[in-house]
Amino acid sequence: MIRQRPRLAVEILRDVFDIDVPAHDQVTLASENVSTLHPAELNCDGAVLANKAGKAVFGVVVESQRRTDDEKEYSWPAYLATFRHQHKCDAELLVLCPDETTAQRLGKPIVLSPSRSVVYPVTVSPKALPPVTDAQEARRRPELAVLTAPAHADSPDGKDVLRGYCEALEALDRETGKLYHDYARSLFSDVARKLLEEIMLDDYQWQSDFAIKHRSEGRAEGEARALLMFLRARKICVSDETREQITGCTDLDRLELWLKRAATINTTDELFD
Repeated sequence: MIRQRPRLAVEILRDVFDIDVPAHDQVTLASENVSTLHPAELNCDGAVLANKAGKAVFGVVVESQRRTDDEKEYSWPAYLATFRHQHKCDAELLVLCPDETTAQRLGKPIVLSPSRSVVYPVTVSPKALPPVTDAQEARRRPELAVLTAPAHADSPDGKDVLRGYCEALEALDRETGKLYHDYARSLFSDVARKLLEEIMLDDYQWQSDFAIKHRSEGRAEGEARALLMFLRARKICVSDETREQITGCTDLDRLELWLKRAATINTTDELFD
């Protein structure tokens, strides 16, 4: 997401952690290679530069870390120091974590020497970021809305969070929207996923091509699930091959026909006649 919207890294540091980011007029991606001429090549997960009048004024080295790793105590300071040397500006190390426990473990100061030279990673999980519930903000910052939605979907503001998530998808092109939705959907709880489906299928007036296509696919997925449940209730054996054929079908008319047939058939072979 940082690659899609580099400004997101600066916004997190400024808006969530109150870090004083210098005035700038542009935020761009920087090279992820932070090697000098002699050491072995070092590559961080992402890097962002804030520029003013074409000159770098602030940088962010971005790492995505799913678990603790003792080696990072040595590589992260190298990333930060080399990036700062390359671009001749102040920089922060931002570590994106999946949960608060990982963020707390990785957020400990990295002491470089007994004289107390220290690197302080800025670690954050989606739960620590504010939920996006306003439609205009979701469209303006869709990456933030998608990133935080799974973490806040089960909160008292869950329905507004999921509506903001839908607004964010509307602001994205089809390819990016599908990529983000596949990522976020895997993180939603079962309760949140069901609520999201209700909103997407019944409550929301979609406009974008991706969203309209997804709405149709969502209805097909629901029909396929209902068909399989009906067959199971009638104690009709469903092979893996048949299950794949049913769940892989996106034609609503065909699924509805199969559902009608399911009331009278004795085997799944009759379903597809």
